Amino acid sequence: MHSNRLAGLKLMVAGLSALASRQVICSLLAAGADVACVGGEADTAQLQRDLGLYGLTVRPLPVDLESLSEVRLFAANLQARNDLPHIMVCCCAGGKQCPSTVLSAYLSPPLFLHLISRDGRPVIERLFDLATRDLQSIIGRRLIFSTGAPIRRAMIGRNAFAIERRGQGRSAIRRLNPGPGRLSHHRRSRAAAPAGRPPHGDHGRVQ
Repeated sequence: MHSNRLAGLKLMVAGLSALASRQVICSLLAAGADVACVGGEADTAQLQRDLGLYGLTVRPLPVDLESLSEVRLFAANLQARNDLPHIMVCCCAGGKQCPSTVLSAYLSPPLFLHLISRDGRPVIERLFDLATRDLQSIIGRRLIFSTGAPIRRAMIGRNAFAIERRGQGRSAIRRLNPGPGRLSHHRRSRAAAPAGRPPHGDHGRVQ
């Protein structure tokens, strides 16, 4: 295991009710990431209790992801504090119906990772996992900036994630919320990653 490969990167984890979220969060913390967890009050409280069994803590950020107005206010507050995430990770199995997709449009993280649901044979899934790079490796080797074929998948612990490039800002928000009350577009800023690291982060398996 390569420790601290994610040090200096802000990651936000959603989908806290999914069982995989605990392992994912533990893996990210072990890699040195600054982890914030977003979800309803009950989910964030339960998460804190679960992680407390291992002496681990994260930043809980309670928000109703089903409420568009609350999501917009939440995103605006993070932006005002210069606390936007470099990478957003969702552990739910909601696919296109995932509520964190709307939040990611407002936060515009450079990378959005979503858990890939597993419904194939265990042997096939294991071969799939072995062929997928881990998040630490992708970031540490700066593979996200490679001129080759784009990386579509990443592993965090034993969990496979699909990778989307975000950062579309205004256009993404307009598609999701064409009404007159949408959040005004300001320049989104994130704390710079430490020297020698990519400014916004990448993807792969964290152990």
